[in-house]
Amino acid sequence: RELLVHFRTRLEHPDLDSAINSALQKFEGQSGIATQYTRHGPSLDIPPENLLQALHILQESLSNIRKHASASHIKVALLTGVECSLSIEDDGRGFDPAETIGETHVGIRIMHERARRFGGELDITSSPGKGTRVSLHWTPSQISTEQRDAA
Repeated sequence: RELLVHFRTRLEHPDLDSAINSALQKFEGQSGIATQYTRHGPSLDIPPENLLQALHILQESLSNIRKHASASHIKVALLTGVECSLSIEDDGRGFDPAETIGETHVGIRIMHERARRFGGELDITSSPGKGTRVSLHWTPSQISTEQRDAA
């Protein structure tokens, strides 16, 4: 059910910053897990389809935290500039990323695919008992070039 809701997500916010804030407020209300959001750098002009991919990665990360992490706090950071990153970090139970490779972990595979769709890269770092960090990295100029080339 949650996958279908995320699949149908439409952009209600004009920029990534306000979309993140909205997603975190909704998540806190539904889960009771505290979130902290920080943003550094200039405003981004991201094409709507790329903003939607980044938002889906955030939502999938939050969903995984709620379902699996037993976390009590989440830190989300958006850093913008020549290089950009969106990181989602929890203080939950963590896992061994080497054990999550395969067909049974569709959400992680889809997050990687979403990142690649707009020229981004996704890193997941975790270890049992030490929480998890999902980091999305991209270069805004790379996005523009790839989209012009595709057109």
